[in-house]
Amino acid sequence: MSIFRAIFIASLIFLSFQDLSFAHTKSVSYSTWTIQEDQAILDFTVSSREVTKLKEYQLNYPDLEKSITSHLVKNITSEQILPSPSVNILNTEIGTTGISLKFDINRVDDFIIDMNVFFDQIPSHIHYAKISQIEYKKTIALNQNSHEIVILNNESEIIKPVSLDSFKQHLGLGFTHILEGIDHLLFLLALLILCNSLKSLIFAATGFTIGHSLTLALAASNMVIPQVNIIESLIGWTIVLASIESLNLPKNELKKIQWGISLIIIMSFIFSASNMINLSGGFVLGIGLLSLAILRLNEDVEQANKLRPMLAIIFGTIHGFGFANILNEISLDRTNFLVSLLGFNIGVEIGQILVLLIMWFVMSFLVKSIMAENMKKITEIVSSILCSIGLYWFLVRLLG
Repeated sequence: MSIFRAIFIASLIFLSFQDLSFAHTKSVSYSTWTIQEDQAILDFTVSSREVTKLKEYQLNYPDLEKSITSHLVKNITSEQILPSPSVNILNTEIGTTGISLKFDINRVDDFIIDMNVFFDQIPSHIHYAKISQIEYKKTIALNQNSHEIVILNNESEIIKPVSLDSFKQHLGLGFTHILEGIDHLLFLLALLILCNSLKSLIFAATGFTIGHSLTLALAASNMVIPQVNIIESLIGWTIVLASIESLNLPKNELKKIQWGISLIIIMSFIFSASNMINLSGGFVLGIGLLSLAILRLNEDVEQANKLRPMLAIIFGTIHGFGFANILNEISLDRTNFLVSLLGFNIGVEIGQILVLLIMWFVMSFLVKSIMAENMKKITEIVSSILCSIGLYWFLVRLLG
């Protein structure tokens, strides 16, 4: 496939996938339930962008706080009759809206809270709820099909969380995260197209696992604190590089891409040195040299196949920081840190293996039966689409 045809496809896809620019930071909200003897305090935070999608926002425009308050009061219900909560506005980061609701539970017995928040307007929405009560802490993920929280108000019934409970909770969170992380899934698809055998796929997936396990541990333990927008943009760039390699372009077209990247590096470095863009010169130089090295390696197919697990480790380290971002947002259980971290990582791995196996069997079936003759053209088109989406994510996340 001509590189110019790929660029043309990319240009069309740019216009089609604008709503997916923050796929990894998808529709998500967070809450902390602090349960005391006579009251339950709910601190709820969400991206202001998500609030604008609510029906309540159409009635209360442009008041974000009033819109989210109205939505929460109407959609947080319980079988127990609870008085109307008192409302306070939280000081949150720029781009987010936070509300604190205080419910008078007055020593009510155990009860179930139904948090049907955002799900009617945004079916794919995910809500992470952290429940804190005495020494009991638990984080659960709510979705359209399951959005109930059990509140234990009887101290004698509260069981302190053990390591196994924390492991199970974070195992589920990791599994859920990988299945709903569109950018991670698209990278796995690019990796699948790139590998021409199950053996090479296993080696590449193992390298990816080693890489993201390392940086997930470093970031979760706060030994390394990366910038979220940089990591999210680099995840998009890993999709670009993997999809370019899977296109199996001839050397002359790879040379054109290398020259183009070299020109972008030089311009970006000049703009960075003159403070025209808010990027460090080291970052620009680092990502540029890495990209050129990978593209140069692609000129030798045999050598690229041998070093693919090593490249997967490099890509995995970037995605590992992305996995760590979600742990920071949902507050990793520090009382069982290693167990929780292990559970989350294994959950990610189970989800990753499941996705790769499904993709592999589907692709094998297509190759052997339905699309055997046209499979090469189809994979080229898919790789071009992945490349365009990854490039779009890279630019929007980096500059947005």
